[in-house]
Amino acid sequence: MKPSLPVTKESRFIPSSLLINAALISCLAFWSVAFDALAEEEKKSVVISESTNVYLSGSSVRPSSPVEGDLFAAAGNGNVDQPVKGAASLAGGQVSVSSSVGDDLRAAGGQVILNGKVGGEVLLAGGRINVDNNADINGRLRAAGGNITLAGKYAKGVKAYGGNITLAGEVNGDAHLTGGTIEILPSAKINGNLHYTSREELKMDPAQVSGAVRRTAAPKDWQGWEQGRHMGERN
Repeated sequence: MKPSLPVTKESRFIPSSLLINAALISCLAFWSVAFDALAEEEKKSVVISESTNVYLSGSSVRPSSPVEGDLFAAAGNGNVDQPVKGAASLAGGQVSVSSSVGDDLRAAGGQVILNGKVGGEVLLAGGRINVDNNADINGRLRAAGGNITLAGKYAKGVKAYGGNITLAGEVNGDAHLTGGTIEILPSAKINGNLHYTSREELKMDPAQVSGAVRRTAAPKDWQGWEQGRHMGERN
């Protein structure tokens, strides 16, 4: 019979939220600096190549050819449909990645869409975050946002903190989910343990989780999930 771990005490909840926020500090810091640069450039598109690295800024940007090094982009609308051999750091009103990233991916924006293969770790922050079916992430995924949908495949576990979280993909490793509402779709599979924090107990098929299921009860006065939900509604 599959082990079912008890509900943990509320005092264990706060360190979990601090951990996910700490993991996203570098992504959010880049977002702030990037938009300052974008404002200075007004609506002009700027492309800078330094050795194999590429730097983009403008109202709407996309790499015109494969990137042999790292990619840095800040835009109102950023679309990465060319492969990036190195890492990618992206910020914008809407950020979309439909091609492959060889190393780590860090993206922040009003809406963040990932539908490609990533060779390293993924850090995402946004009002709406969609990881689509074709996404294949070889490292860990960390996400914080208003509305988060996680399809695709995850090789080394996921951790998500948001107003509304939907898991639809396959996770190899543990899944840590903290949200106002959490939904595990029939297509989801967790090859590890499921740790979740929510006001309500999840309704799901136990066979979808190969390991143990642990719930942490959200503090009665906790409003963080409500703020995350409103952030998603605004975008």
